[in-house]
Amino acid sequence: MAMLAAAGMKKMNISGGEPFLQARFIGELFKYCKEDLGIESCSVVNNGSKVTEKWLDTYGKYLDFMAISIDSFDPETNIQLGRSDKSLGDNSVAKSA
Repeated sequence: MAMLAAAGMKKMNISGGEPFLQARFIGELFKYCKEDLGIESCSVVNNGSKVTEKWLDTYGKYLDFMAISIDSFDPETNIQLGRSDKSLGDNSVAKSA
């Protein structure tokens, strides 16, 4: 990261898979990029299921943008796409009444 910043990198985005499976790591990476490297913009694309209030309280100040990627609000579609979280049953998208 230091070499990229020295070469002129100004923005960093993390995406692919589910970045919040390594929430502390990406939080510390954002912190390093902002505080030590002076990166202008840090962003992350995730599905929103693993973002916690504690993480936002700790690392949110180092994050400029968060995009939430949603495949479908229909549980059956998510299962067909291979996008279900088995730890939450077959429906990883909470529905409000």
